[in-house]
Formats: sequence, structure tokens, C-alpha cells
Amino acid sequence: MKYLAHLENNLESKIISIYDVIKGLNGENPIEWEERTYFSLWYNTPMIAKVNSSKRKPHFAFKKGFGGNENSGGGESIEHHLSKKVIYDLKSINIKIGDISDILQFSEVIIEQPFNNRLYKADLYCKIKSENNFNFPFGSMLVVELHSTNKVKKSKQKFCRDNNITSIEVDIWKKIKFEDDIELLQRQLKGYFNKQNFAKILHDPNWKKIVAERKQKEEVLELNKKEEKKQELKRINIQHEQEKLLKERKKRTLEKQSQLNKFKVEHIKPELNKKSIWRQFLDLIFK
Repeated sequence: MKYLAHLENNLESKIISIYDVIKGLNGENPIEWEERTYFSLWYNTPMIAKVNSSKRKPHFAFKKGFGGNENSGGGESIEHHLSKKVIYDLKSINIKIGDISDILQFSEVIIEQPFNNRLYKADLYCKIKSENNFNFPFGSMLVVELHSTNKVKKSKQKFCRDNNITSIEVDIWKKIKFEDDIELLQRQLKGYFNKQNFAKILHDPNWKKIVAERKQKEEVLELNKKEEKKQELKRINIQHEQEKLLKERKKRTLEKQSQLNKFKVEHIKPELNKKSIWRQFLDLIFK
């Protein structure tokens, strides 16, 4: 169901919620709101406000004979509905997929793009504006699905795979809730989508290649680390061998010095002692 609408037949005109209409109907000039024509967010399709149904929530519905460009949106929440408009205005989205992050810039955004004779529709169908870390090719089209309460159906994912349509799913923070203030909700969602949010790949023809290249890069880094560790161990072993050789040389030098000292003690000192005795004898004679 549609909960938001333009007040005028202009995509730049003010956006109101069905709850603003209810306030107007309960105000001083209800006829102004009863007879007003509203316009859908994406294609300016004429709509009326449905507020008196006992079976359905208040919502906007297409005027009879209109609605050929879009469908009713099913059980879409007001947060989900406005999120599409916010991203449409931003022409960008800040996301992280796995350990890769980037701000995707779009040159064109189509809201509720139909596929397969309207069996499926994309929340957002975006044209990639520039190179990015996800390797989505420049100028290619990307389906962006927004997850608020219901995840993308398996049948739609299969359709994207079978038709090789690059697609991702982005979560909408569940704590962002509409509280009767459409401008506040719009500011909250704008701030949310300007910050980095997690996304997941539904289908990407290049993703397997990216994962394989990343794995290969990790393997090369791991081999480089092992080689560096091997070289470091080799350097340490060489250093230990050199230190060992120096110790052995020093030990041999000390042993030679010790042997020399011992030789001096055993041979040279006795001679000195002998001469000293003769000197003493002569001293006695000539005394």
C-alpha cells in the first residue's frame, strides 16, 4: 500500500503521508482534503486518499483508469516506501559487503522498475556512475532491494540469477519508525543511508571472480609471510653459528694463553729462582 504522495503533479513538490491527510480531514477545512488529487512519488500517477475502510489501513490508491506505471506495493511500510525516495534523491548509497566497503554513486535511479511483464519489480534500478571497490562496471545497472520486514523472495533472486542481473539487498534499520512526522522520518532515513550499512549480494556475475582473486591474494600474502619467516629463521641460525664460532675461537685463544702462562711458570720462573740463589752465594762470599 502507498502511504506517501506528492501534493502536486511535480516530482519536486512536497511529500505528505496519509496521516497528514487524516489530520487535514479532522481539521477546519476537511473538504480541501476530500476533493484533492494526490500524486505517486515516482511517476506522478493520480491517486486518492482511502481513509474510511474498515478492512484496510488508511492509504493512497490510484484513481480509476490510472496506475499503469506501477502497482500498489503490497504490504510496503511507510519507512520502506520513503527509503526509496531518499536514495532516489541522494543518488548514492554507503554500503559494506563482506570486508569490502564503498560509496556507490548513481547517475540514474529508477524506482519500482518492472521486470518479466511486471511479475517482479525492483525497489531501485540504479546506473553505476563511477568505478568502485565492488567492481560493479561503470555504466552498468544494479538492482537495490531494501529489506525492512520482508526479505527478497527466492523466486526474485532466481530471476536475477537466471537473467544475470546484478542485485544487492540493503537493510533498513528497524528502530527507524514513523511517528506522525514525515519530515523527521525523511531526515532520519537520509542520515541512515549516508552512513555505512551492511548489504549482501543477491547476484553478481563478477562476485565469484572477485572472491577468487581475493582468495588468491590472501594465499600470496600467506606465502610471503611464510617466506619471510623462513628467511628470518635462516638469519637467526646464521647469527647463532657465527656466535658459536666466535665463542670457540675465544675459547681456543684462552686455552692457548693458559698454556703459555703455564709454560712460563714451569720454565722461566725456576731459572729466575736459580740465578737468585747464585746471587745470594756470591753475596755471602764477598760479604
